Order: sequence, then structure tokens, then C-alpha cells
Amino acid sequence: MKTCVTARWNGRPSDVRGFCVWARDLRQKLDGNPSLAMVFWTPEYFANASDLCEELQLTLRIGHVIGCSSTSLISNHQEFEGQSGITVSIHHFPGTEIRSYHVEPELIREGKLSSYWESHSPFTPGTTNSFIALIDPMTADIERWIGLWDEAFGGKPIFGGLAVGSPQEMRSQLYLDGRLRENGAVLIGLEGQVEMRGMTSQGCLPIGEPRPITRSHKNIIEQIGNVSAFKVLSDTLRKLPPEQQVKLQGNLFMGLAFNEYQESFKEGDFLIRNLVEADPVSGNLAVAATLRSGQTIQFQQRDSSTASRELHSLLKNLYHSIRSMATHGSLLCSCLGRGSGLFKSENHDASTVRQYFPDLPINGFFANGEIGLVGNRNFIHGYTATLGIFCSTSHSS
Repeated sequence: MKTCVTARWNGRPSDVRGFCVWARDLRQKLDGNPSLAMVFWTPEYFANASDLCEELQLTLRIGHVIGCSSTSLISNHQEFEGQSGITVSIHHFPGTEIRSYHVEPELIREGKLSSYWESHSPFTPGTTNSFIALIDPMTADIERWIGLWDEAFGGKPIFGGLAVGSPQEMRSQLYLDGRLRENGAVLIGLEGQVEMRGMTSQGCLPIGEPRPITRSHKNIIEQIGNVSAFKVLSDTLRKLPPEQQVKLQGNLFMGLAFNEYQESFKEGDFLIRNLVEADPVSGNLAVAATLRSGQTIQFQQRDSSTASRELHSLLKNLYHSIRSMATHGSLLCSCLGRGSGLFKSENHDASTVRQYFPDLPINGFFANGEIGLVGNRNFIHGYTATLGIFCSTSHSS
């Protein structure tokens, strides 16, 4: 049975009736009643996004609809970079209850503790098994909020990303269950038979050696292994072949180890963060993360070949881990810094997913920050691709 259908529509934004006819035709290809629709649209549709999403929900009688804006969309094996349109996926989830929630930006900014989210959201720790989260990028303190949410719900996987909007207007759009939003976060939580399984591809290769931070302050590393942090960086780069040093220009990152007590570290054992500044005068390095002394770090290189190889490896592992499960579509979020700009070819991430999951419907967008698990925690990432697949252990639908 077909439990997910997805496609892209690029008709006139004001043609709500034409969109509904197209959506009804798409719905006819789905077996079972619709449980959820995901919708993503480009800024050309801003003025009509609310009407389009509302009519989709009413016409197809879908209980839950979630979506957001972006400048580039993903549908099945194609990535529509810089092309206008709207993508829709319609999902039937057997034996599953869906709950939805709009998080006001004030609550995120106030830094409500994890206990607040347990008692004030419609989700139940231990029962809700996974989340979709779409977030306005202008909302403050998102990363801290993700950490508190993670704590409240025991690290259940979150897939999604930060919406993208019109650069001129400095705004993005979110949609959830009948209402258009322009701030905060919108979430869907799943309970029951269907849950999300996936991967986070950070696309970086460790260089140099893993070493502990021995002196730091907030996001500033002063010493690594009791040596000036800048000197450690300089010595690491000097030992590399000249051609690799050239590749590192603009592609040098910092990896933060999850477990500094490991005997050895490899690709995938680090949370990747931007190396913001290297100051030869003070000898300090600034990283886009809160740091602590004793934390193991390692410099990281990002390039297209590394990113492609890692994505293949993660997808292969994911395929083997869920191949006995029925699937019901997927959500793919790829960073604006990936795509043809990084890989010098079109459709890289979407077509790579298709190599391992040829029959999997894919809906998604290019994000201003991607949400996904690394280790056993959820983070907001940059330059990554996150894939969440709706899975159930039962093959019946």
C-alpha cells in the first residue's frame, strides 16, 4: 500500500483553486486516510501561503498540516535551488496519534526550564516518540531551548530546521493546523506505531589530534593541552600537505567530542561548530559554542568529497537499521551552504538518499540551520543534511 505521496506544484501563487485540484489528484494516489501533510513554499507564495495551506487542510480533510518557507525546496530526488514552487507530502500513519504545538517566542526567550515543557506542552515524556520542529530563525535562544526540550523529553529525535524567507523583508513563515505564524516554533509529535528514524550528516573529516581544552572562558579557548590554542592550530596546519592547507581556507571547523573518556576518536564522534576567530596576538580561538575545560576537541575539515562520503556511510547504516520496517515518507533538510554550491552538481543529497531508499517519497527544504541527533542529543547544526524517515515495525497499514 502507498502510505505517502509527495510532489511539487509551481502554479500561480494566487491560483488557490488550481492548487486544490492538483492536491486532490495527489491525494487520490494515497492508500488510507491522510494523517499528516507537510508543506514547504518559496517567498513568491508569501501572500497566498495561508490560503493555500488552509484550503489544502480543508479540502483533503487532513487533521494536521505543518510547513514553512524556504528559498529552495526538495521533492523526491530533485532539489529545486532558487526555483519558486510549493511542495506537498501527504502521509497515512497506521496506529499513530499526532499532537501539535506552537511555541511562542517569548517562552523560548524566557528560557523556561525542562519541567515547564513537560507540563505545558501537549506531549508526554515516555509516550511521544519523535518530533518535527520548524523554527523562525529570528527567534532568540533557539539552541538553548532545543537543549531544554531535549532534557524534558529524554532525547527523543527531532527532525526539521530553521525556515528561510525573503532576505529583503527579513521574515519567514511557519504554518501549523490552520494558522500561519511568523515567529517561534511549530512542532508535531508522534505517538504509537510510527516514529522517526534518521541521520545527521555533518560532512567533516578530523585533522590533527584530539586534545583536551585546558583553559577556556565561555566560547573562547585559551589553551589546548596547556599550550596556546593558536599555536596548536598553527602547528596542526603546518604539518598538513600544501594542497590540503589550500582546501582548508574557509573550510576549517571545530569538533567537540561527546565523550572525552573514549580511548580513540573517529569521524562522527564530534559535534561540529564554526571556528569563528583565531587571534595570533592573544593566542585564543573563538568557537560558536559554549566550552568547558577538560572537553576534548579536534579540528575538522569540510569539503565536498568528505561530505559526500560521510552521507553515503550514514545512509548505508540507516538502511540496514530500518530495512525490516515499513516506511511512510520522509523529511530531508539540507543546509543552504550545501547543494550545487558545495558539490558542483545538482540534486546531490536527494539523489544520494534515493540510492539507498529508491522507493521512499522525500519532501523537504534547504534550511538556515538543521535539527537532528548527534550521539544521543539533538542540536541545531550548520552545513549539514538531516533525514528523518517515518517508520513502523508493522508492515500492515
